[in-house]
Amino acid sequence: MPAPNPEVFLGSGRFLVNIDGLAVSSFLSVVLAEGEADVIEYRQGTDPSQHTFKLPGRIRYSSVTLVRGVSKQQRDLYDWWSSVATGPLQRRNLSIIALDDSGQQAVRWNVFSAWPRLYRVSLFEAESDAILCETLELACERVERA
Repeated sequence: MPAPNPEVFLGSGRFLVNIDGLAVSSFLSVVLAEGEADVIEYRQGTDPSQHTFKLPGRIRYSSVTLVRGVSKQQRDLYDWWSSVATGPLQRRNLSIIALDDSGQQAVRWNVFSAWPRLYRVSLFEAESDAILCETLELACERVERA
């Protein structure tokens, strides 16, 4: 009997981000939203053991966080954030794509109805050689692994 193929794990350093309607450049880091289900405790009134059943309740997702270097040419993330205050709200779908060693898509997560809830620029420090970064946190309605 031949040995099974060993499981191949993906590195976290090769990925793409596609955002509907935006031509965005490379990102330094992405934090995918966490999914969480509320727990509803239920007890039948006729159960003498006082046993509680647990049922899934409302599903919630935390924010997606995107970080990239600031450049003179690109202001698309800031403009998207700015539209939250000036209206109308622009919800966008996006995909975070993990790449394999050959640069091909390996796994995709689709994020639905996202909109910017926070925009931040990194600290300006006179003695630092660090890249100036912008961070965009996105509220979203759901995340699915494709």
